[in-house]
Amino acid sequence: MRKEIAEIIEKVKNRNDQPESPNGSPSILSETEQANIARMVTKQETLIAAMQSSLPATLVQVGTATSIDIEWLDSSIEIVIELSLEENLVAVFTYGDVSSKPLADIDSCLLSNNLLKLSDNEISMLEKVGLYRRIF
Repeated sequence: MRKEIAEIIEKVKNRNDQPESPNGSPSILSETEQANIARMVTKQETLIAAMQSSLPATLVQVGTATSIDIEWLDSSIEIVIELSLEENLVAVFTYGDVSSKPLADIDSCLLSNNLLKLSDNEISMLEKVGLYRRIF
């Protein structure tokens, strides 16, 4: 596992899941979580704009609150990019026979936006230890 990803995982393991408000009752979102959401939304908008211009004949759009869907208009190919609320992690999932060119374009876009793409092995490891859902 890459050092940067291991450090993020340690942060997630060590954080408190229920921040308390000043009056002692659990709050819905901590200030850090609110900042993470704002950062993630900005990254999502930036990535969508960049990918719309670099991936012709595709529909690039918000998938869920934390994902981007890329669909090819002339086939059944789809790529889903999940954005983490923790730091700058992303997970990329492909559906259909995706060639290496669009994947390289996506990797380049992620890299130019300082995002760390998890490998398939890293995703599997996070799922096995129950941390994938906490990070994404």
